[in-house]
Amino acid sequence: MTINLPNQVTLSRLVLAIVLFVLMSFDNTVALNAALGVFIVAGLSDLLDGYLARKLKMTTEFGRAADPLVDKLVVLGALVYLLPHRQYSYVAPWMVMVVLTRELLVTGIRAVAESKGMPFAADSVGKIKTLLQSVAIGVALLGVANKLDLGWPLYAVLLLAVIMTAVSGVEYVARAYQLFAVGEHM
Repeated sequence: MTINLPNQVTLSRLVLAIVLFVLMSFDNTVALNAALGVFIVAGLSDLLDGYLARKLKMTTEFGRAADPLVDKLVVLGALVYLLPHRQYSYVAPWMVMVVLTRELLVTGIRAVAESKGMPFAADSVGKIKTLLQSVAIGVALLGVANKLDLGWPLYAVLLLAVIMTAVSGVEYVARAYQLFAVGEHM
């Protein structure tokens, strides 16, 4: 199997995730600001691989499975690393659990749908959720890296990201129910 360009970008994001987690494990300003830079590059690479896959008509089963998996790894890993720095990140355990629950649920739904030959791509609510999560994590990481108490604006962005995560999860469940109900009657 040849790995095409969009899939190479996805795999490079996996490497970036490892670098991100190593940098986040150091409790110093330089490493944490570098982690913020890596997180931003990882987010931009997510946009790039999707754009390339569509533009070059290079969507693959591997890409449809690997891209969201790597995205989840980056987001959940970053949230877990931010937990001990709650005084600056405002990331609470319940927030991580909402995100984790949604991601596991959607991954399971997507796996069942794909196994039945029913594509189950991300929708606009899922894309908005990803954007809000990325902004919230990036700002939280900025606060932790520089020991900035960003207060209620950061908490509001985090809360909005978690709410959109829950809404997206409910929407995916509703979509899956409709998809599987129609599939059962065919």
